[in-house]
Amino acid sequence: MPSEFKCSVCDLRLSGGRYHYHGLQDGYSGRTLLACRACGGQHAIEHAMQDRGPKSYPLLKVTVQSASTEAKSIIARRWLRKERSMSYNEALEAVRNLPLVLHDRAHLHVVEAVQKELDPLGVQLTVEVVGEHSNTSYGPIQADRLLFTPERQFGEHQQAWTIGPNITQDVGEICCALCGSAENLTAEIEPEIPCPSCNQGRLSLVSEWIT
Repeated sequence: MPSEFKCSVCDLRLSGGRYHYHGLQDGYSGRTLLACRACGGQHAIEHAMQDRGPKSYPLLKVTVQSASTEAKSIIARRWLRKERSMSYNEALEAVRNLPLVLHDRAHLHVVEAVQKELDPLGVQLTVEVVGEHSNTSYGPIQADRLLFTPERQFGEHQQAWTIGPNITQDVGEICCALCGSAENLTAEIEPEIPCPSCNQGRLSLVSEWIT
């Protein structure tokens, strides 16, 4: 969980902690925010996805071919009335006249959930591929990379990130992009420690957030 700190004297802003992205189309899953303990420079490591999946996912049609009276009742309540908003009479009429299409373009996880619920009841299902859905996360495997702000961050104005080199070493071996010191980047910032920029104020917690 990322945390933001500021200096009580010079208003230096620092953030540390890891968070995840909601969009994965660039091949990165999230980043870890790092601060330099020597100068207060803001850095981050952007984490590359190790598996970006297939180019596309199948869309599947699920059809009930046969079912017991008990299973038909469950299908009528679970899928037809609840998910399709059918009336009770409409749902009963639909399950009396098999075959019945439960899903016409479903993703695999939806089909697996249907099978898990209906297979133990002896329901005969057929599943066929009727199309495909592009995987927006698909692409070449990236490498972890270093990001940093070109100057130390003072106040609330956010600087744009500069993309640095790919990362192959441990965090402790990465040099600060601003002051060049080694073994000073950290994701864990303690409140009330002396400010690494002015050495006069102390860092206080401003906010925390989750993704």
